[in-house]
Amino acid sequence: MKPKTPKSEPNPIDATVGDAKDVEQTALTIGSREIQAAAISEEPLAERRDRLQRMRQELVSRMGTDKGEDLKPLLEEIDRAIAHLSGPDAL
Repeated sequence: MKPKTPKSEPNPIDATVGDAKDVEQTALTIGSREIQAAAISEEPLAERRDRLQRMRQELVSRMGTDKGEDLKPLLEEIDRAIAHLSGPDAL
């Protein structure tokens, strides 16, 4: 039996790529907090960049079905984090 979720919260199980819930659901799983956490975690630098690249790939694939540009700010934030971690001052 599928667990019940409150009506106000989208159910990730029911969101399919291209569905109207898709962009909203992606924003719940990849947000500024998750991007920041990946960028400043204690993982080795290469692993942090790798994690951010995977987030970026997910957003790019979701943006292909996004009629607006709701996910663009998250993509730009990931790009800035990757650039920072790839620069000479990266720790």
